[in-house]
Amino acid sequence: MKPTCMKSDNSNGQTQISSETGLLTAEHTVGKVITRNEKGWTIDHKICNQNYDFVLAHLKDPPHTPIFVYTTEEDKWVSGSIIAHGAWEGGHVGTIHNYMKKFPQAVFLDIGANIGMFSISIAAHGYRVISIDCLEGNVMRLCASMKAAKLTDKMTVVYNALSHTHEKVSLGKYHGNVGGTYVKQGAHSHQTETESVNSILLDDLLEIYSFDQVVIKLDVETFEANVLKGGYKFFEQVKVEALLMEFVAHREKESGKFIADFLISHGLEPNVADGVKNDYTKWGNEVLFLRKSKSCCYCT
Repeated sequence: MKPTCMKSDNSNGQTQISSETGLLTAEHTVGKVITRNEKGWTIDHKICNQNYDFVLAHLKDPPHTPIFVYTTEEDKWVSGSIIAHGAWEGGHVGTIHNYMKKFPQAVFLDIGANIGMFSISIAAHGYRVISIDCLEGNVMRLCASMKAAKLTDKMTVVYNALSHTHEKVSLGKYHGNVGGTYVKQGAHSHQTETESVNSILLDDLLEIYSFDQVVIKLDVETFEANVLKGGYKFFEQVKVEALLMEFVAHREKESGKFIADFLISHGLEPNVADGVKNDYTKWGNEVLFLRKSKSCCYCT
């Protein structure tokens, strides 16, 4: 990898990284929070150094792994489940873990990482993880958990929304359900009472990382199609071995057709019953897409 020029901006606790000089080396981003705006990538030192009284819980897998969550009043579903049971969507986390074991050199991209149920668990099992989330409170907890679990040699946190355009977007929130945070665009995307963040493209990660294999979890509260629209170059250049995504919001919409067509055209197929493979309206709430086997016969 080419060396990258970095310059400090101590006024806001960030270090500016020039993406024009080539790929960033691993030591620049591992164990850090990074973010991108119209000027390029920065390492955000400040967000990791803020001290707040987060709720400490522990994951069941791997056992006793520390993770910082919200109070149950703030986040009754994800945080509440982790506090009570040490897990949230444990079956899906297990699915991702199985594919990381199958492809141990792959990077796990956790798109819509939330507070890190998938990220912290997979990193604690020894795999390289890039966690992407747009909510400041989630990013702060991801960083705190990364440090507490001694995973600063495994994780990078990207503090941006993923979309198909570069713009400033606002975040819609639900009381008591942090996991339901969603991206708002258009006329209402700059409301002062909401948290705002820069949106970037999945393709922008290629300014930093030279991926070979990746395994992806994609859960961004109905915004999944827009993430893929910003990833044409990514899916052309990177071998995506498995992609687990929340699909329920797309089953009866045109976005469902786009998602199916996009992923199939890039060599992935839904892991669903043969009878419904060609009918996305009958797919489940979450769908696992797998890279088509080269051994599959297409001869007539």
